[in-house]
Amino acid sequence: MLQPEQSEQKEALCQVKNSGKPGELLFVIFLFAITAAFLYEAMKLPGLQKGLANAPGAIPQLITVTVLVLICLVAAPLLRQGRKQAAAGAIGFLFSKEVVVLLILVLGYAFILELLHFELTTLIFLWTGMYFLERKNPFKKLIISVGTVGVIILIFFYAFRVVLP
Repeated sequence: MLQPEQSEQKEALCQVKNSGKPGELLFVIFLFAITAAFLYEAMKLPGLQKGLANAPGAIPQLITVTVLVLICLVAAPLLRQGRKQAAAGAIGFLFSKEVVVLLILVLGYAFILELLHFELTTLIFLWTGMYFLERKNPFKKLIISVGTVGVIILIFFYAFRVVLP
């Protein structure tokens, strides 16, 4: 027989397992469709379907099949629960205020990148995004942004000799 504490823990665990986000099943279906399209393209390459393990298409085929299996493992419990997904609820959840503002920041970053160059644009983007998500410690966020840009420059520009935009 379960002790009262164990019973409460088991109920809490069941609630966590069954609590899904709006649009979760729709997103899994979307991922399945995209991965199936990738598998279709990978199957056009010579590879595992011809018995060639060292052909150019072998790795893409193996990876996409593995991802499809993993997506099915995630989708199975969602389908068993018979969860009714409302598209309006999913859209409302996926396009919250934070998501929309961050998408606008990303688009602004893409347009301003050529004008202000990588260093300054990335610094402004990182600081603005972090400050928008949590409006405290702006100086700390500036230090983190400067450090991040510095590390990116050290690694990509100096170590890998990548020309940054």
